[in-house]
Amino acid sequence: MTETKIKNSFVQKILPVLVILAAYVSIQMFAISGPYFSMDDKQELSHVAGFDHWWQVFGADAFMLFRPVKNILFSFFCLFPERLTFVCRLVATIIGCVCLFPVLALFRRIFRNERFALFAAAVWMLAPTLVSSVAWLSCVNIQIMCAVGALAIVLHDKAFEGLENRWQLHLAASLCLFLACVSYEQAVAVGPLIIVFDYYLRPNRFSLKRSYYAYVAYGLVTLLYLLLRGMVGSASTLNGSFDNVSRIDIVLASAYFVCQHFFVWLWPFGNMTPTGSYIPGDVSGVALVGCWLVVLSMAVISLRLRCRFPLLSFGMAFALVAFLPVSNILGFGNGPYGDYYMGMPSIGLSVLLVGLCIVLFAQNGSFRLVAFFILALVFLSRLFAVPEAARWAWLWSDGERAFLSGIMAFPDTFANRQLYARVCYTKGRFDKLKECCDWLESRLGADSEQMVSIYQIRALVAMTVEHSADAAMRNVDEALRVDRKKTQYRNNKFYRGCVFEDLMNDDKSAEIEYRESVKGEWTVDTPAAADRLARLLAIRGELDEAEALWEKALKYNPGDSTIRHNLQMLRQQKESRDSGSRSR
Repeated sequence: MTETKIKNSFVQKILPVLVILAAYVSIQMFAISGPYFSMDDKQELSHVAGFDHWWQVFGADAFMLFRPVKNILFSFFCLFPERLTFVCRLVATIIGCVCLFPVLALFRRIFRNERFALFAAAVWMLAPTLVSSVAWLSCVNIQIMCAVGALAIVLHDKAFEGLENRWQLHLAASLCLFLACVSYEQAVAVGPLIIVFDYYLRPNRFSLKRSYYAYVAYGLVTLLYLLLRGMVGSASTLNGSFDNVSRIDIVLASAYFVCQHFFVWLWPFGNMTPTGSYIPGDVSGVALVGCWLVVLSMAVISLRLRCRFPLLSFGMAFALVAFLPVSNILGFGNGPYGDYYMGMPSIGLSVLLVGLCIVLFAQNGSFRLVAFFILALVFLSRLFAVPEAARWAWLWSDGERAFLSGIMAFPDTFANRQLYARVCYTKGRFDKLKECCDWLESRLGADSEQMVSIYQIRALVAMTVEHSADAAMRNVDEALRVDRKKTQYRNNKFYRGCVFEDLMNDDKSAEIEYRESVKGEWTVDTPAAADRLARLLAIRGELDEAEALWEKALKYNPGDSTIRHNLQMLRQQKESRDSGSRSR
């Protein structure tokens, strides 16, 4: 009897979880096997490598966002410079696997049925939109946020099951909420999501006084996080993928961004891209109004059908509230596209799909036949989405493939072409590079701030391929002119220094430009300027200053063999000089 129970338990609970994890690991292996795809990852690695004290991990990340968990994660990655790619991918995949269990526990709380919970977990975990949260290391903290946020809801629900340990469970839920917030700011929605959970699935709790005490506690935890975020100077506006878009334009398009993300999650085939961008006019006014009607209809339907179809209503409400912090409803300029935004909202959408199954199959007669057809279509699309997820992971393992796929999916998205242009330069595909740069200038206009990177690429081509000082300097000056926010000022000064040194043989002017470039807080690009400046100083005999620059450059970029070699040669030169002085 006992053996039969153990066998049934394994088949019903453990085996399906292992199957889901095996499928997930198989998908992620496509990303693990590929080369390191950096995007924001190199900036973050350089950022944490430059920490002077351990407590700096609790500050802002490389993009001035308050994500200490991300800093801690990348600090761990920095311990393995020789095996960086493999270790990063392996750890990211392990984190992804572990994150299934808290989310599965939440689904069990929602459905109170093991089979429905397992199916919802599979729909959530094997979605292609979840791949980027692991393949892109800068988003692994989002995966952690989803898991810890789900655990906060589970602990809150468990606290009402008995009188014992209830306050300890509420405290644990509060700690999980805080950990989710310091992983990724989208977790500010977790507190409201707990209220949504109670309102739709446990409405009797609104008659309990201690429920409100718990809600206030979660609100205070969220407020504490926001205060800490403000204290570390965390940025709130990120307009990198927008061009000449006012805050009101971003707000008006927020419903469109919601619908776009939800649609891509439901139908990912050929609709995903590494990054997105938005220019006013990309979406017609009719489409913007239609998207607002869809979002508002979801909210109204969710409220009106709460008593009759609680799971369907809860799924819609959960998805909308979870996506709210990144929806651009406040005009912060997040995104505008990022499939990694869908980790938490897709929990609600998974509930919505499985809830639809439950509702439709509960019907009778011909309606049930129609319901079966609809569900077969939905489930087949999810089934075929599994190889699509593997394809997406394969694309993420190589920047060129990923950006080309994004350009094919969204031809008018300038962000993908900007990044693809950089890849074209690195790989020496100058015909494609010129075509890409010309398209971007026609799309954005010569005065757009987004053209800074394009002018920089053109300057690099003029320096390294055309060997034209005039063309290189003209493009660098154009980059300085359109960089009105001075976000690339030091980079542009570095390029000016390179033109002076390499093409004009003017080391004095080059040194002035390099010194401007290394001023202030260093980024992933600063070590290159420091290396150039140190070489000029070393040639002039100023070895101590050159050594200090190379040491700092190596700290920010420990994998740079050129900087390491230059530093070793300088130290040998200093030793020879010192030994010569002693012998005299």
